[in-house]
Amino acid sequence: LGTSICILMWHAFACFFFANNVVGAQFVVRDPVKIDHAVSVRLKDGRDVEIVTRSDFSTGLPVFEVQDLLTEEECAAIRSAAPSSMMEESLTDNDDKGQPISPRKAAKMFKDLDENRDKALDAEEIAQFFREAFDLVDFTWDFLTPRVPNLTKTNTKVRKQEFIATNWNQLFADAKKLHPEWFARHSRQTWMMYSEHSFLQSVLDNVAAVTGLSETLVRETAESMQVLVYPPNGGHYSCHHDTAPDY
Repeated sequence: LGTSICILMWHAFACFFFANNVVGAQFVVRDPVKIDHAVSVRLKDGRDVEIVTRSDFSTGLPVFEVQDLLTEEECAAIRSAAPSSMMEESLTDNDDKGQPISPRKAAKMFKDLDENRDKALDAEEIAQFFREAFDLVDFTWDFLTPRVPNLTKTNTKVRKQEFIATNWNQLFADAKKLHPEWFARHSRQTWMMYSEHSFLQSVLDNVAAVTGLSETLVRETAESMQVLVYPPNGGHYSCHHDTAPDY
C-alpha cells in the first residue's frame, strides 16, 4: 500500500444520482490544464500535497496523481486493520465466467466462436473463448497441447469434435492452480467500512480537498475502502471498464 493515489475524474459537470438522498448532485471537474501540470493543495490536516496531471481531455479522461495523500501512519493503520487473514480472492463482476461447460454447451459455444465459419477455431478465436468463458487473458501452447486433442505447435486449430472432447473445466482448474497470473485479475482483497474505522474519516476529508467535492458529499457517497494485495511475479488487474450501465 503506497502513499500516492491516482484519482480518475469524469467529464466536467458529470451528474451523480445516489440512493442515499443525494440526488442530482453536480460538480465541476478539476482542470487538468495539460499533462505534467502540477498544483499544490492544502489538506484539512495542514499538509500540502501535489496534484499532477497524468492524462488530459486529449486522451478522453483526465487522470491525476496525488503524491503522499496517505501518511505513513495511515498506511500502517490500514495494514493493521486489513490483515492477510481477511483477504479473499478478487473476482471479476461476471457470474458466467468459469461455469461448467457441458458437451451440449461446448457445441453451441463452438458455433458462436467460429466467426469465419471455417469449422475450426484459430488462435485468435481460442483466445476469445478463454476471455469470455474464464477471464483467461494469457496462455501458452505448451499448456494447451497436452489438454486439447490433436493440438500441436504446428496444428494450432481446434475442430468441433476436438473442442467438444476437451475437458475445459479441468483445463480451467489446472490454469487456476498453476498459472493464476494468466487470468484477468490476480490479487486478494477486503473492504473496510468507514463507520467501523474512525481514522478513515480524515482520509475522506483529504479526498474532498483534492477533488474539490464537499466533505458531506464524499462522506455520504464514498464507496467503502477496497484494500488489495497484488502478489509478486504477476499480480495485476487487466484493463477493464470500472463502471456498469446501472451506475
